[in-house]
Amino acid sequence: MHLFLRDRRPRWLSALLGSAAVLAALAVALAWLRIDLPELHDVVAGWNGPEAQSGADASPAGDAPAGSADIGSQIALARTYAELGQRADGLQLLERLALQHPQDGEIAFARASLLGQGSDPNELETAYDLYDVAVAHSPRLGTLARLHQGVIRARLGDADGALRIWRQQLALQPEEPYRSLFEEAIARAGVTLSDG
Repeated sequence: MHLFLRDRRPRWLSALLGSAAVLAALAVALAWLRIDLPELHDVVAGWNGPEAQSGADASPAGDAPAGSADIGSQIALARTYAELGQRADGLQLLERLALQHPQDGEIAFARASLLGQGSDPNELETAYDLYDVAVAHSPRLGTLARLHQGVIRARLGDADGALRIWRQQLALQPEEPYRSLFEEAIARAGVTLSDG
């Protein structure tokens, strides 16, 4: 009975076979993941017919489809561009969407979020303003927009302005579902203020 439980292969052979299996799986995964970003754009956005395919000279942030479900996938694609280190392509895609749908708060919020990842003060100011636009069109985004606006104020060196935004939001909605995030941000800014 113990013959079935005992492996007769030498340990080095088991290690070699295990390593080969891992390398083969890695090779398959790498081959599968080698999707060119314009192709990924077509997959996510949905194919709209031959006229939508403009060939090899097309921008990776091509024209966005008009449907609201497609807007969500376009926003997700823009975030993916940013995560892949192609923030400019993500911003370009969101700017085109904003031109097509100027009253969409989700697009404004996504643009603000990507701009807020930068370090350029002009981009940070634009992001701050875009959060206001997002809230004007989608009031349900107000809480998170105010949280991000405070972060932007702090990043621009205006810790007092950040604290003011966060405290005002908590005063407006004392039962805020994100209360702990605001309190943590206030505590961090308070530590920063007392240190400076």
